Amino acid sequence: MTRLPIWTTTLESYRLVLGQPLTFLRLAFPALVILVVFQALAMWQLADVWDTLLAEMERMATGDMLSEAEVEALALGMQEPGALMVLVQVLSQIVFLLLTVLVLTAWLRLAVLGDLGNGRWLVPRFGATEIEMIAAMIIFGIGASIAGVVAFALSLAAVVAIGNGGQAVMVVLFTALFLAVCRFALYLPQVASGGGLDPLAAWRLGRGNTLRIFSIYGLIGLPWLFVTMVLQAVTLAAILAYTGFFAAPDRMHEQMMALMREMVAPWEAGAGFFLCSLLVVVLWAGVMGLGMALQCAALGLCYAGLRRDSPGTGATATGGAA
Repeated sequence: MTRLPIWTTTLESYRLVLGQPLTFLRLAFPALVILVVFQALAMWQLADVWDTLLAEMERMATGDMLSEAEVEALALGMQEPGALMVLVQVLSQIVFLLLTVLVLTAWLRLAVLGDLGNGRWLVPRFGATEIEMIAAMIIFGIGASIAGVVAFALSLAAVVAIGNGGQAVMVVLFTALFLAVCRFALYLPQVASGGGLDPLAAWRLGRGNTLRIFSIYGLIGLPWLFVTMVLQAVTLAAILAYTGFFAAPDRMHEQMMALMREMVAPWEAGAGFFLCSLLVVVLWAGVMGLGMALQCAALGLCYAGLRRDSPGTGATATGGAA
């Protein structure tokens, strides 16, 4: 039975991502271009809607309440823009999920099989593997959700039945759930690398390595979680400082309204605010992308190492074995 080397696989995951960040960016580049264009069009469509809403919010903030007739007129006038807003939000979620599938598939395939893009930046691909990946994510999500509901129901029953002792049962059940989800996650690199949609094959492949996979994922995820928490604190402090909260907490509402208007129409707020906002967005996107890339690298390398030494598969994992 193959035993995954925890530290070797973890360090190899970091090396794969940090050693060739442009490769990960290149594989995600087509999806990023589509996302930026779509979001720009969405913001352009909703600019007038936000202007109307913010104008009324500012009016009410000054104590000038709307009359009943004005409320009815505003509600009537917002019906069509509101429907447009809902439509744009739904389309945004669909586009984002499809592009996430593209990026996940490309990054997992890189970790398992190596770079198949031949160094090209624009390699848009949405074929059978990506369609299978959508199905795999649905199966994975449904399986994890059902397991979570069962664990919660059993935990609740234990707490009701035995009181405080049920909390120990809850800890055991949710620990087992996390371990099972980490092992079942091998299903995603299996599908991304063309291994088929059989979830039991991925489950069997992880036999005897559940704790090791969990440990590798923890060593990848905890440092990234710490970085995101620090970034959240810094971002919040920057927003509070910009709105003047530290100098005048009583004017927080007024300053937040001004900030919202600048966020909705940055072209009216000046180049300085726009560039700062863009920097924050790019920074957050980079941190989130780094976390996602590290998780894909860890999953892909775990799968590659186990599949390489699994009977009947042969040494097919040519890229990034730990």
